[in-house]
Amino acid sequence: MYQDERFDVPCIGPDTIEVAAEAGVQGIVIEAGKTLLLGKEEIEQKAADLGVTVFAYSSGV
Repeated sequence: MYQDERFDVPCIGPDTIEVAAEAGVQGIVIEAGKTLLLGKEEIEQKAADLGVTVFAYSSGV
Protein backbone atom coordinates (compact mmCIF):
# COMPACT_ATOMS: atom_id res chain seq x y z
CA MET A 1 0.00 0.00 0.00
CA TYR A 2 1.27 3.46 -0.90
CA GLN A 3 1.41 6.23 1.68
CA ASP A 4 0.62 9.63 0.19
CA GLU A 5 3.12 11.81 2.05
CA ARG A 6 1.38 14.99 0.92
CA PHE A 7 -1.34 14.23 3.44
CA ASP A 8 0.06 11.50 5.71
CA VAL A 9 3.52 12.56 6.86
CA PRO A 10 5.39 10.06 9.06
CA CYS A 11 6.18 11.50 12.48
CA ILE A 12 7.33 10.52 15.96
CA GLY A 13 7.19 12.30 19.26
CA PRO A 14 7.84 11.70 22.95
CA ASP A 15 4.67 9.62 23.23
CA THR A 16 5.97 7.34 20.47
CA ILE A 17 9.09 6.66 22.52
CA GLU A 18 7.09 6.04 25.70
CA VAL A 19 4.67 3.61 24.01
CA ALA A 20 7.56 1.82 22.31
CA ALA A 21 9.37 1.37 25.63
CA GLU A 22 6.19 0.08 27.32
CA ALA A 23 5.86 -2.48 24.50
CA GLY A 24 9.46 -3.62 24.94
CA VAL A 25 10.71 -2.02 21.72
CA GLN A 26 14.41 -1.18 21.97
CA GLY A 27 14.86 0.62 18.65
CA ILE A 28 12.95 2.78 16.19
CA VAL A 29 14.14 3.41 12.63
CA ILE A 30 12.99 6.54 10.82
CA GLU A 31 13.71 7.88 7.35
CA ALA A 32 16.02 10.90 7.52
CA GLY A 33 14.62 14.04 5.96
CA LYS A 34 11.12 12.58 5.60
CA THR A 35 9.99 12.05 9.19
CA LEU A 36 8.73 14.85 11.42
CA LEU A 37 10.16 14.92 14.92
CA LEU A 38 7.65 16.45 17.33
CA GLY A 39 9.88 17.81 20.09
CA LYS A 40 13.35 16.64 19.08
CA GLU A 41 15.04 17.43 22.40
CA GLU A 42 12.28 15.72 24.38
CA ILE A 43 12.46 12.69 22.06
CA GLU A 44 16.22 12.47 22.62
CA GLN A 45 15.87 12.75 26.41
CA LYS A 46 12.99 10.29 26.69
CA ALA A 47 14.78 7.79 24.42
CA ALA A 48 17.92 8.02 26.56
CA ASP A 49 15.95 7.69 29.80
CA LEU A 50 13.93 4.69 28.57
CA GLY A 51 16.68 2.90 26.62
CA VAL A 52 15.11 3.24 23.18
CA THR A 53 17.46 3.85 20.27
CA VAL A 54 16.22 6.09 17.45
CA PHE A 55 18.12 5.56 14.20
CA ALA A 56 17.65 7.68 11.07
CA TYR A 57 18.54 6.16 7.71
CA SER A 58 18.71 7.61 4.24
CA SER A 59 17.61 5.60 1.24
CA GLY A 60 20.01 7.61 -0.91
CA VAL A 61 17.27 8.44 -3.42
